[in-house]
Amino acid sequence: MRKLLSVIAVLLLCLSAKAQTFSVLAHDKTHLITREEYSKKVLFPIKDKNISNIRLDLHLACPDGKCSDWDYSINILLRCADGRQFQLGRMITPYSGWYNQGENAKTWDQVWSWNVTEYLPLLQDSVEIVLCYEGYQDGFLASTDFVFSLGEKKAEVLAVENVFLGYYPFGREDSTIDQFLPEVELSVPRGTKKVLARMTVSGHGGDKNNAAAEFLEKSYHYFANDRLVASQSVWKDDCGCNPIQPQGGTWIYNRAAWCPGTKVDEHYYDLTPFVKDGKLYLKMAFDYYNGHNSGDAGYQIANDVFFIKDKKYKHIDIEESAFHLQRQPITLPESFVVALKTNDDARTKFFVADSQGKKLYEQSQFESNKEYFFPINIAESKQHFADSQQPITENSEEYRDSKYLIRLEDSDCDGLSWWANPDQGNGYLIIYDKDTNEVLYCFDSDFGCEINQEFFVGEGKIEFPDNYANFYYNDKEQSLRLLFFNALAKEMPLQVKIINRKTGEYAFDGTYFPKTAFDVSLDLSRLSSGYYLIRAENEQGEKHFPFIINKN
Repeated sequence: MRKLLSVIAVLLLCLSAKAQTFSVLAHDKTHLITREEYSKKVLFPIKDKNISNIRLDLHLACPDGKCSDWDYSINILLRCADGRQFQLGRMITPYSGWYNQGENAKTWDQVWSWNVTEYLPLLQDSVEIVLCYEGYQDGFLASTDFVFSLGEKKAEVLAVENVFLGYYPFGREDSTIDQFLPEVELSVPRGTKKVLARMTVSGHGGDKNNAAAEFLEKSYHYFANDRLVASQSVWKDDCGCNPIQPQGGTWIYNRAAWCPGTKVDEHYYDLTPFVKDGKLYLKMAFDYYNGHNSGDAGYQIANDVFFIKDKKYKHIDIEESAFHLQRQPITLPESFVVALKTNDDARTKFFVADSQGKKLYEQSQFESNKEYFFPINIAESKQHFADSQQPITENSEEYRDSKYLIRLEDSDCDGLSWWANPDQGNGYLIIYDKDTNEVLYCFDSDFGCEINQEFFVGEGKIEFPDNYANFYYNDKEQSLRLLFFNALAKEMPLQVKIINRKTGEYAFDGTYFPKTAFDVSLDLSRLSSGYYLIRAENEQGEKHFPFIINKN
């Protein structure tokens, strides 16, 4: 009887927890075909409900065949019945890659999230939720989902006002961007204890002088009542750490507050100390720049202000999700061998660490264009580095219960190989079985700043994510190396094709059985200069790898 009551209590607890949230779906796999607004009228059933938090999720999936190839802006707007508009979120789509092309496009489905709790007063009645897709190519299936959490209100938002919203030209010879951003006057509602500003700014366009404003770092300066609130660099300096990788295009290049496949940077400012006589006079200024009318440079700006009843209120950001292609932990044997081939610009660092961050193996000095082999034995390493208070004996199995990390860093953030920098040559990182020399796992050389791969130690069957092949093109030798994970797909024939991307003709078509041919080199010297695509497929799916042959 006591056991039955415990089960009932757990069920009630689960039901209660489940009832603490509800969601409202606005767009449901809306097909973003071309540059256009996609609007949905939505009635939010929130009357008489205590809402503690609102999360906006943008889901992107692929139409039949593939997603868009290019990096395009997607804005999510809230449009009120009186015509007022507010930007709830903005992101830039990723360049295409093997992860969302062909068969993989059928399962690619990712999400970007924003905390939009402060917009609660605007969701009381029927409003329009508008997806603004700025692409010129058939792109994505988009869904917008509002997830409401029930509970004690963190604070009452008395009003929301928009200050700036739009695209403003930058670097014109005859006028500065500041002239398009006139000072805005706001009246502070009675009962306001805190005033919070939300600012989203990103640079776009490319003039002939400095590729401004997308690739030129500049700052904006935000003023309230003629006092400086903040000076903020409009720049994102970690595009090479993008969790969606490898992408096509110039995905590793840092940009003006965005990377392909990420949200645009947001900043929140407390304007409470700047209020004077119940008024706020807000304006923006940018660093001076004269592009001599050589392009279409500009900044996309969204600035909203929230008037809040609780002076202790704090906005909680939703950090950029690391869900896209974030490598799932794999299982490796106790002993294995890591092979690292450096490129012609060997600025790399390699180490293996335990779950506490203690490095079990480390090397940071490498010669260029050389292959290194690292025999790794987890049990021996843990014994060597064990704390004196908690020694691990030879018979101990504690190391099997822990999670470990393989990490490779590249200080130039262009990986061991990248199509846009062929002069650096090509390298690779591969894990081999110590006894059989079979390929257990291999990584994409086009990884930007770093590879992080968590793993467990296990016996018997070695488990991996859904991946079964990798390709390494050597531009100097004009050869292509194919590695198949025969621990994962020993009995699956693999169809390999090389396609001329301009003509669509097959330059190579062959079938391999990883059980007997898990490391194959193809001589591509007979192929002419051009853009090519290698495609490998079996029962698990398919993988694409673009490369360039340049014989000039």
